[in-house]
Amino acid sequence: MQGMLNYAQYVQEDNMKKYLWMVTLILLPAIAFGQTTYKTYIGKEDIKLYDGIMSTFERRTSTGGPVTLHKIGHEVDVAQVYGAGTISFTALSDAINQIGTSLKAALLLMPGTWTISSDLTIPRNIALIVPSGTTISVSSGKTLMIKGYLDAGLYHMFKGSGTIIFANGSNKEVYPEWWGADPSDTIDDTNAIQAAIDCARSSSVGVKFGAGSYRFTTLNLTSWRSNSPILFSGSTGTVLYCNGAAKNCIDTTDAAKISFRDLTLVGDTVNVPNTGFFFARRGADNRSASLHDFYNVWTYGSFEK
Repeated sequence: MQGMLNYAQYVQEDNMKKYLWMVTLILLPAIAFGQTTYKTYIGKEDIKLYDGIMSTFERRTSTGGPVTLHKIGHEVDVAQVYGAGTISFTALSDAINQIGTSLKAALLLMPGTWTISSDLTIPRNIALIVPSGTTISVSSGKTLMIKGYLDAGLYHMFKGSGTIIFANGSNKEVYPEWWGADPSDTIDDTNAIQAAIDCARSSSVGVKFGAGSYRFTTLNLTSWRSNSPILFSGSTGTVLYCNGAAKNCIDTTDAAKISFRDLTLVGDTVNVPNTGFFFARRGADNRSASLHDFYNVWTYGSFEK
């Protein structure tokens, strides 16, 4: 016990010596040059947000000497840094142009509506962070090309009638929730799911459903073809509930190499659909709906055929 007390006392004394040395080193320059050291407040000149370009900045002290300080954050708050606190297309465009295509950065879009009023490309070196409450609205006739990674949860964030394309090497799949689908089986998710399909078709990425029930009338997968398999997949407990009377639930006319995974397709007993998965070809070019594969896919309920 005495040995333990002696050791504890030794550690305490050693820590005190280190502390006194640190205080001495801090105060020594001021003492040596006859300066008085004051405890003061941090001012706005001491704080800068990270801009994706430089992680440090320099300012002058009250005596005219330089001091290098670290900027705050690892992500770039686009509205604050490039828009003076205001959400705008100009702020987002300026951030991308200033960072360029070589520096790696993550752009944070604060909650609110970001309108893409002109064609815009997010380069591969820039990740886009979209928290809940943020809306990206692509104007009609405009295209948002995402080459970097999009970091977002399963919530509604895409609006507008413009085009969204994910380039190869960005995200591997898109989610219907991003266009407003609700997996609680309470609304018609047809438009949201179809928007995800259309985006995936033009991007050569897959469509991924979360856990839950999605209600729809018909889904158009026609002419969706790729050199490699395209995933159309769910999660544990994903149910696609089709209530499209006399319609094909999932139409794959002229499509090829779609890989259906982990889905349950249910036909409505009241609004009875025509078929579940519809496979056909059209035209005289001998194109056919082929090379699809199914794994852990279930169908039940009522279908006319």
